[in-house]
Amino acid sequence: MAKGIRVVIDLQFFKEMTEKEQNSLFKQLTHCHSENRNAKEALNLTLTSTTPEIFSILDKKYSGSKWGITIHENDLIDSFKHEEIVYLSGDAE
Repeated sequence: MAKGIRVVIDLQFFKEMTEKEQNSLFKQLTHCHSENRNAKEALNLTLTSTTPEIFSILDKKYSGSKWGITIHENDLIDSFKHEEIVYLSGDAE
């Protein structure tokens, strides 16, 4: 699924989340993957700031290693050129 428009989900604030928020995040990631898998034109889904803890949960509970998405341990800024990034945030002012 590396073709298509790249959409990056940055997980740098994972450690700041409550357990309930983390569970919600994983459900949202599962939903994104499912919708993308069934899309006529799939996106290139990418996760950044992925720690071993995040990957372990994603893989054990949700079989994340079989999703065919790109996973970076580096943060967003270190993973891509600045001109390639359009950052959308619910917290933006």
